[in-house]
Amino acid sequence: MIRKLLYVAMCFTVVAGTTKAGWFGSDVKPVVPAELRCESLKEPLGIDATKPRLAWEIADCRMLIEEANSQESTFRKRQIQIPRGVKQTAYQVLVATNEKLLKEGKADLWDSGKVASGQSIQIEYGGKALSSGLRCFWKVRVWTASGSGGLTAGSSSWSTPASWTMGILEPSDWTAKWISTEVVGPAPVKGGDLRILKATYIAKDGGGSADVTAWVRAMVKDGTLGFVVQADKLGGDPAPNRVKELRVDYELNGKAGTAATVDFRTLTLPLRDSLVPAPLDSPYIRRSFMLDAVPAKALVTVNVLGFYELYVNGTKVGRDVLSPPLSNFHKRSLYVTYDLKPYLRKGRNCIGLWTSRGWYWKVLDGRANPAVKHDTAIARVQLDMVVNDKPVRIETDGGWRCKASGRSILGSWSWNQMGGELVDARLEDPRWADPDVNEESWCPVAVVPAPSIPAEAQKCPPTCVLKTLPSLACATNGTKYEVDFGTNVTGWLSLRLRGLKAGDEITIRYSDKKPITPMQMYNHMDRFISAGRDGEVFCSKFNYHGFRWAVIEGLPAAPRLEDAQAQAIGADWETCGSFECSSKLFNRMHDVNLWTVQMLSQSGFLSDCPHRERLGYGDGQVSIESCIMNYRMSGFYDKWSLDWCDGANPETGYLPHTAPQYKSGGGGPGWGGAAQALTWRNYLYYDDRGVVARNFEACRRHIEAIESHASNGVVRAFGGEWDFIGDWVPPDRGMDSGNWPPKRAAEFFNNCYRLYLREQLAVMADILGRADEARVIRAELERLRPLVHAAFYDKERQIYVLDEKSYQLM
Repeated sequence: MIRKLLYVAMCFTVVAGTTKAGWFGSDVKPVVPAELRCESLKEPLGIDATKPRLAWEIADCRMLIEEANSQESTFRKRQIQIPRGVKQTAYQVLVATNEKLLKEGKADLWDSGKVASGQSIQIEYGGKALSSGLRCFWKVRVWTASGSGGLTAGSSSWSTPASWTMGILEPSDWTAKWISTEVVGPAPVKGGDLRILKATYIAKDGGGSADVTAWVRAMVKDGTLGFVVQADKLGGDPAPNRVKELRVDYELNGKAGTAATVDFRTLTLPLRDSLVPAPLDSPYIRRSFMLDAVPAKALVTVNVLGFYELYVNGTKVGRDVLSPPLSNFHKRSLYVTYDLKPYLRKGRNCIGLWTSRGWYWKVLDGRANPAVKHDTAIARVQLDMVVNDKPVRIETDGGWRCKASGRSILGSWSWNQMGGELVDARLEDPRWADPDVNEESWCPVAVVPAPSIPAEAQKCPPTCVLKTLPSLACATNGTKYEVDFGTNVTGWLSLRLRGLKAGDEITIRYSDKKPITPMQMYNHMDRFISAGRDGEVFCSKFNYHGFRWAVIEGLPAAPRLEDAQAQAIGADWETCGSFECSSKLFNRMHDVNLWTVQMLSQSGFLSDCPHRERLGYGDGQVSIESCIMNYRMSGFYDKWSLDWCDGANPETGYLPHTAPQYKSGGGGPGWGGAAQALTWRNYLYYDDRGVVARNFEACRRHIEAIESHASNGVVRAFGGEWDFIGDWVPPDRGMDSGNWPPKRAAEFFNNCYRLYLREQLAVMADILGRADEARVIRAELERLRPLVHAAFYDKERQIYVLDEKSYQLM
């Protein structure tokens, strides 16, 4: 806001005619570069591009004044900044290590000089080498040709300075250790002569049971038993979508006993305190320290495999949730940089991480991930400060402390088992990140080996709470209360609880459709155990749901409508376009479309659904134009395209059906083609040649992998039932209809798509200056087109395979 006022003050002076001659010329009405960006971001922290790319827009100063006084929407105000008919003919960029130098017209990092060019995006920094943590200040001026509205040719004023800050560029610049809480837990129990007499896995409402004696006996080791109760460890689920309890009759050292606990709690024999989970799940982690003064600079870099939230002195830092976005853990991890100067103070301070495993599982859907070495999230944190003109660093090591938060993940995050969270309010500590908390009872963390992957700056927007929806109705269904939020949403339920006693439990299930049936709940469930405090609030934190209705069981009375809210969570995309017309139906269709893609945008990719799979399937490419016409998508698609390339089969180059790839998922050649679709659009709409250069080989190898299954120039079906899908869920076909298109139709569709990819690849080769390669690709296209046509065209019917639109279109 301060910088905008500076713009307005500068522009007012110029428009009033008090500017010095020669700045624009004595009678020139001014333009000025505005909306300065580095790597497509405003004032970014912690970027790792060693040659950052700069961009700006040209604004009419008179319009900036009008904008400052306007009551119109933010989007509309942005539109009026850009004058019609003005053409940039040249630019000059200055980059310096402090603003004072810029004000003096000096640049100790880079002075581009006057560059004759109309380019105002993707301007690559060309100055001195940049180092980790360096803050760079920059400004730009432009020269323009004549435009409409009274604007004439000349030089603009200098823009108001902007800045960017470098992240951690070299592995050697990291001194923080990786830490884990997985080895921290209760003291080991001493074994004995333990015999399991009978074990029963039973629904608490009587809806089903199973004798699991053999399964439990097999888990006894060295006279002890200890495991987290869940169906996949007990031979299956005897009562899906119901709360179940494991009851064990046993004999220990000749003395009979009975133990019982519900799903997702730890059962141990000999018995120990059931409130203490082991290993720690969703733990609090903290470090306290003293400062002699408020830091002049304080940047912290957080690198976590799993999810986290960052706290300083009891306050959450940043709007981001479920951070960081998912990456391929066998290829790279992502870090985020925060400015902690506003949060720190003289004296004792505390920095805290609240972590959870997120996608960091050793096994998902029966598929092992060798890149995951631990049973909890692992993290490293590096805080670099300047205090009294001296550098001070706080970093993760064995001196950090941790304890249970009372929160743990429910479900295995496998197919249809995305679960929810268990919140035991008896273990919650609202002051866990306060600097003056006594840490003596906390456990030390463990220092673990560093993962053998690079850490890179997060490019995509963070996941945030985008909107809060009030509850609209509450219906009673027996002992259950169905709270309706009026629209489907991906995110969290926030529920204020009244009248519960310590130890009382409530269960919350979720549905996006009526009638609400167990199948429609997709095994999503949260559980809350009360501490007996008045006004307790349940809210998810490290898991989420897709729902319209929350079905609550265990309350003494119906919740008040004002006590329940749904928090919509998705990527924090910046709006850059809009649509509105005279048709309410078209407007509503547009809004629903955008709501849908945002509700699928968690974790840095577009998923198929928030409830069953949460996978970044390749058919997410169909929404690219919708997204780009409404939001700034360059960073999001840059990141997601890299996820695709990371998942390539190292031997064949074939790209997977989902990215980042963690679970198995069906698809076909077109699904991996998403890597090229995203890469191409990032060039087409944002002139990003860098992403084309980075991804070109992966795109080329994918095409070659598809064509390795060709006979006489025509690719034939390969793989299993779910590996060669063509047109996906057309009207009255596919998925649940049992009416799949025939294999020949899929072969035609995928051959056309493969030729489309080749055609696009030729243009990408042109962009990169690989003219010889482009000629070879186009020559092969000319050879293949008639072969595909001959193989699938029905001359008599004058159609390709099926008389359905998608095949004629292809």
